[in-house]
Amino acid sequence: MQSLHKLCNMVYWLALALWLGALMSAGIAAGSTFSVLTKMDISIARYSEFVPNETAVPKAHENLAAGHVLEPVFWITHAVQFITIPLVILTLAAQLLFFRQQKNIFSNLIRTVCIIIAACLFAYQTFALSLPMNQDMRAYWEAAAEGDIQTALFHRSELRSRHETATIILLSTLSLVVIATAASAAAMTPLTVKKSEPILQTPQLAGNK
Repeated sequence: MQSLHKLCNMVYWLALALWLGALMSAGIAAGSTFSVLTKMDISIARYSEFVPNETAVPKAHENLAAGHVLEPVFWITHAVQFITIPLVILTLAAQLLFFRQQKNIFSNLIRTVCIIIAACLFAYQTFALSLPMNQDMRAYWEAAAEGDIQTALFHRSELRSRHETATIILLSTLSLVVIATAASAAAMTPLTVKKSEPILQTPQLAGNK
């Protein structure tokens, strides 16, 4: 039983750490990629016919390049979350229900609530946002490649409106997972440390040696 408990805790921490790492990596990658590429003067041959008004669409080719770079990053982030979130929820349930790890009620409540909300946000982002965002992104890229500026700008506008919501969800999920990690550390730390009791020995008289 003790070995199973240790294995459960190990899987929990590994999955939680990977979940947190995936979210942080996605945020850092997105910020740094757009920051660096939009400072460059990039011209993509595939989108040579896509030359919109610079005032309406500033740095069009630079943003297109950033989107192509970040697409696999976000795909990997979603794939990691698909694996880690169920593991976190299952091992958390095992800790609380099977191994009765319920001594620190407040910390357990905080991490449970944060993990559930973060999982719900991920589900909403995946099924309500990511699918239409990918469709708009593909349509934007195809229209831009064909030089159809009007259609490209329409799908770009739809993509940007959903992207703002997706950014808020990503930051909210990251914050919740950070709080859940801190609460997990508090919940899984023993409240009291048992001191080792000295072993008392019966004194022997000199005459009994």
